[in-house]
Amino acid sequence: MAKDTSKELDLFDDNSMMMMVMTVMIIAVLSNVMANSTSRINPALATAVEYDANNNAVYVGESNPGTAVSDASWRIRKLFYDISGNVNYIKWAEGSAEFSFSWDDRSTYTYV
Repeated sequence: MAKDTSKELDLFDDNSMMMMVMTVMIIAVLSNVMANSTSRINPALATAVEYDANNNAVYVGESNPGTAVSDASWRIRKLFYDISGNVNYIKWAEGSAEFSFSWDDRSTYTYV
């Protein structure tokens, strides 16, 4: 009878376990933000994005393809960042996800 000389590997040491927990937490938070803020980009819609000086998306607008940027047929979100550069709020123009805003006027709206 052959002797089993294999070693059991500790795949779940403290560092790898912490990384797994952090990854699961990040995925859960992002999934929650995406689901609750309706922040997914719809590929059937035209999308416009304005970036700040740090190349962070600030405004994200969606409309039907071919809609003029001056037409009041856009829905617009504004992304807010924490001090570390992470998105911590996503708010809609005037608190509405309706397609009733002008992309040209995005900076004039209140984001709720």
